[in-house]
Amino acid sequence: MSAHIGINGSTLANICNTAAARFREHAQEFRKLIDYKPTPEHEKGGVWQIDMTPHGEGARRLAEQFDLQAKEAEEYAAIFMDADTIEVTYESA
Repeated sequence: MSAHIGINGSTLANICNTAAARFREHAQEFRKLIDYKPTPEHEKGGVWQIDMTPHGEGARRLAEQFDLQAKEAEEYAAIFMDADTIEVTYESA
């Protein structure tokens, strides 16, 4: 069965802009962790403690990925904002 639905472009643009803002916030937080120095592994009360906080190159790559996602979300928002109508066709089982 196939169905068509109409979607408000400004609603989609708002969703994308909100996502972009969150992605930028995440990127900023990961950039702060690039120079983070994790605590060395140590045993405490018979349990090994391992600092799994992203840092260094890993934090930089995550920041770049969130920057890319923010850029793409902003591009989609611009497309949706300029659209007269948006139709989605989907198939359900």
